[in-house]
Amino acid sequence: QRRVHGDWIFNIRSMDSALQDFLVVRPLGAGCEVGRSCILAKYKGKTVMFDCGIHPGKHQEPFFDAADMKEIDVVLITHFHLDHCGAIPYLFKKNGFRAKVYMTHATKTIFRLMLEDSLKFGRGEKHFEKEVTEKDIARAMAEIKIIDFHQEFEEKGIKFTCYKAGHVIGAARFLGVIDGVEILYTGDYSREEDRHLTPAEIPNTSIDVLIVESTYGTNRHEKRGVREAKFCDSVKNIIQRGGKVLLPVFAVGRAQEILLILDEYWDKNNELKSIPIYYASSLALKCMSVFRSNVRQQYREKFKVVEPDSRSRPGSGTGSISKYIKILDNIDYFDADAVSVVMASPGMLQSGNSLKLFEKWCCDERSGVIITGYCVENTIAKNLSLEPAKIRINDKEYDRKIQVIQIAFSAHADFEQTVDYIDKLKPKNVVLVHGGEIPIKNLQIELKKKFPRIDVDAPQNGKDLFIKIKRSLNLSLMGELSSKVREQITEEEVGRMEAEDEPAAKRVMEMEVEGTLLRSNNELMLSTSEDTKKIFERDASVIVQRLHIPFKGTLETAYYFVQKVLEGEVEFLSNSNGPFILVQKCLAISPSSFNKMVLMEWSSGVKTDVLADLLAYFLSTLPEHADFADEKKRVEQVYDLIRFNFPNSKMDDGVITLISGEDAAYIDPTNWDVQASDEALAASVLELVQSAAASIDDLSLIHISEPTRQAEISYAVFCLKKK
Repeated sequence: QRRVHGDWIFNIRSMDSALQDFLVVRPLGAGCEVGRSCILAKYKGKTVMFDCGIHPGKHQEPFFDAADMKEIDVVLITHFHLDHCGAIPYLFKKNGFRAKVYMTHATKTIFRLMLEDSLKFGRGEKHFEKEVTEKDIARAMAEIKIIDFHQEFEEKGIKFTCYKAGHVIGAARFLGVIDGVEILYTGDYSREEDRHLTPAEIPNTSIDVLIVESTYGTNRHEKRGVREAKFCDSVKNIIQRGGKVLLPVFAVGRAQEILLILDEYWDKNNELKSIPIYYASSLALKCMSVFRSNVRQQYREKFKVVEPDSRSRPGSGTGSISKYIKILDNIDYFDADAVSVVMASPGMLQSGNSLKLFEKWCCDERSGVIITGYCVENTIAKNLSLEPAKIRINDKEYDRKIQVIQIAFSAHADFEQTVDYIDKLKPKNVVLVHGGEIPIKNLQIELKKKFPRIDVDAPQNGKDLFIKIKRSLNLSLMGELSSKVREQITEEEVGRMEAEDEPAAKRVMEMEVEGTLLRSNNELMLSTSEDTKKIFERDASVIVQRLHIPFKGTLETAYYFVQKVLEGEVEFLSNSNGPFILVQKCLAISPSSFNKMVLMEWSSGVKTDVLADLLAYFLSTLPEHADFADEKKRVEQVYDLIRFNFPNSKMDDGVITLISGEDAAYIDPTNWDVQASDEALAASVLELVQSAAASIDDLSLIHISEPTRQAEISYAVFCLKKK
């Protein structure tokens, strides 16, 4: 409770009566796989698409056919790797797609360069060249909107902001809010500290659904110092035996971290300073200005691009980006026989400069290839992890003699980072994506063990995951209502309530108040009609319902039966308009202007609407005349009512047999004794029989020739009593 404008406001937070609905998560890609990330989250008629990538090496689009493009309200892109954004040009070509696409400035800049690079060189994917044109890229770039870290936007009722992800330059994780439900999508992220990027941020908010990458499953990364020492030793050993070092890397990402490591290592080892380090990626050079503007301040001056001398021989490495890193502008003229270290893209050896160099060096036992990033299935880099004796490149088979070394510099979260992140965020639900089928299932099992109170799911592509959303609403009593409640509470009870004392809170919860209910997001406010107009400048309206009900008897007959059922909460009154029945001081029944009908009137509300529904059913099924039946008829009436609840019941030789699943209960109508092997079933049946018999008695054993109508009337009475 708090004081606002002189009024006491009691905030009553009810978990037991929390509203329940469903948020739907549907992966169009990255469901139990790595690649083509594309996740739909749907709630309250709003749809957000997180990422829109292609499958690396295969160029497989997301399953767009599993979505209605017209329903997508906004697209949020986490970073520039094509497995997270490469399908955007296709998206704009889909019928009905009209949503806005958001990404950070660095992501948009590098994404454009990557698309142009893919179009120019094909990346070995003729399918891409055929379907995406320069016009498609230009259209996509024109439609993409920029968002900065921590900046808040809203599109069609979806609020969203982004936080640093620590994966690559400009990488973001998005927090979307739909009708108060908070969804955090991580994309690829890393919580590890490194030279050029800060770790992923942790939003200070309550997360309902966390959609998190699962790339490494339950695997754990080596410590940074151990990993870097192993990497530098491997490079040095290959050089000392006269070999060449190939480092397949993505053009932008971990490549910059490895450049910094090599630059520092060369600076400390004089015997290596004569060995050239080449960077063979025109795309990386184009992105260097973006890299310098986003990297940590102390490393910005290390990278100064010196363009290759136009008068020099192509491939001679006259250009540079740092003191020891040279630019390899043309791989075709490069002296591949000299000892050197070459960083070349792409990182999975599926095409491009890295594949050309690997093809030249794969038969050299002195040389080595160091795989530093994550590799998806069916790529050469992934196949090399098995160290095969032979390797096939462009339909030609080679004897593999080059040394294969794997040292993970991948900026993806490992098992420990994932556990730590979930522990800090404490989300209500976790959805695992972007992981191979076996690693993601293993991670799901381990997370359920560590967080038994959190629902952890791993949906397949194209499959809907329904997440039950339980939301508590704050109910504030305003103005006069607040004062009335406050007058009934002592100062001692106020103190106990502030200390979250349950008995004190329970007493307040049991007080009955009535007023106009207003809602704003997850806030409910209750006030009198006068206060509603004064505080909120809103007029309160009352909806009066009028219903004509078929009824063949007199108003007195209706009064008799309703009064018998509701036990004294019914009055027979009269005013200037004539006689009427007042039920529970909230519903009136009077003669109708139509023949053989009665008129029922009430002010609409939760309680009165339910009462009106049941009375309408009850009155419309009552007969015109009532006769009294004998005891045998009474038994039959009770039996009919029992069959409403247990259709498989039967009556033989005066004994009613009630069937419930594999169990049975036996009822003796002479004394209504219940026998059953299951005690819980016996108790439940006894309560049912007693309620049924009481309902029949309240009707004074009405005799009706049609058993079905008798059962209907009895059932209506039964419902009225239970309600």
